[in-house]
Amino acid sequence: MSFDTLNLLDATLDDLADLKKFEPLPAGAYRLGISWEMPEDDEYVIVNLKLSVKECLEVPGVEEDKFPEIGKTATFYMRLQRKDGEPMLWPSGEVNDQDQGRFKEVLLALAPVFNPDGTLTNRAMIEASEGAEVIGLLKVRASKKDPDAKFNFIKTLTLPE
Repeated sequence: MSFDTLNLLDATLDDLADLKKFEPLPAGAYRLGISWEMPEDDEYVIVNLKLSVKECLEVPGVEEDKFPEIGKTATFYMRLQRKDGEPMLWPSGEVNDQDQGRFKEVLLALAPVFNPDGTLTNRAMIEASEGAEVIGLLKVRASKKDPDAKFNFIKTLTLPE
């Protein structure tokens, strides 16, 4: 095929892909698999926590046939610090350590199994917990900048018994 036959400018609307909208997981309780990413960034140390649905335990207000599919993922982006050592600041000038707090809460939930004696570094805990399963209670919140944009928020994470 030549470029001319593949050029979407010469195609019709039906030939274009539909825009995929981001949909958070509905608020509820889930059995979730953990995976971590540490993307490269020139300015910040960033950790992404990905929680993938293994089982829907309780999703109030959602019919069972509308539960999120197994494997659907909620990603939590956490900027932990600036690489230049300067503090991250809110527009008000206050220190922004909210993502560090979120990261700490996740690691505290994982510590009884993956760091019971408290000797592991945060990086080692990430590596040790890769692929683990947790029970998560997730909420949905609106973005402060755009109330139509909805995101998941971790209310609690616990280790299965």
